Amino acid sequence: MRGLILILLVCLGCHSSQREPPVIDMAGFEPVIVAQIDSGVADVRANARSADAWGKLGMVLHAYELHAPAHACYDNARALDRKHPRWARLRRALDQGAVPTEVSDLRVGLKGWSDKAQQLLSEGNRIAAAPLIDRLVKAYPNAPESWLLLGRSRLEQNDCAGAEAALRHLLQITPDSVNTQFQLGIALICLERYAEAVPILQRAIELKPDFGEAHFNLGFALARSGNAHAAISCFRKAIRYNPDLMDPYITLADLLSQTGEIEQATNLLHRALVLNPKDERAETLLRRLQP
Repeated sequence: MRGLILILLVCLGCHSSQREPPVIDMAGFEPVIVAQIDSGVADVRANARSADAWGKLGMVLHAYELHAPAHACYDNARALDRKHPRWARLRRALDQGAVPTEVSDLRVGLKGWSDKAQQLLSEGNRIAAAPLIDRLVKAYPNAPESWLLLGRSRLEQNDCAGAEAALRHLLQITPDSVNTQFQLGIALICLERYAEAVPILQRAIELKPDFGEAHFNLGFALARSGNAHAAISCFRKAIRYNPDLMDPYITLADLLSQTGEIEQATNLLHRALVLNPKDERAETLLRRLQP
């Protein structure tokens, strides 16, 4: 009799663990995200006693901030595999409003893919970013993020003409975007079309007057176009708005040295070396200016 009761208890326990997936409101989600969630739900239905199936569905829901159903999935995963700390750790992260890397990597769609591509480009991993960017351009041809990332990627590959083409297309979508104007200006500088870059970068500064990097690149384009006087003013503004940017100090010091303003140039180089004591450009120019 005791054995029969034990068997019944075990069976009851087995039955109680086979829960239905939580109800998930997917209104407003992109089709690719809906398909991803539906796939996770189908996996749970087919493998109701699998901690991995429940946990992975929890991670997908966590990635899109669907907190209540994600909680339920993590709880089921923990109940099915109490020895594995992963699901408890992810449950705590969810409670704290954190999104661990292993969860954020599951994001798909416009935001998920663009965030990942942006991260990869920031890390210098252009090869891994390329297929994501191609997917974005094909799946979201009217999204500014797609073309901005394509333009940036091509710039980093030194494909200046390709970058210009992508950014010209983006300009039609977002004509008043600071970043679009700025990146297009950089592409034109890359193509050594300095005079064309000037009005583009001026527009970026009109939209964002304290944009230090835009002031610097405008100064560079002006200097290469033969307007050193206007360039000096731009470099001073670049330092004012972005005092941690090295290039304006060095470029401005070089221009001032050419006009005989040695003391000002020397002071700028000393300031630059405070920011980066090992900058070879600043050291070389400073040695050249010393009597």
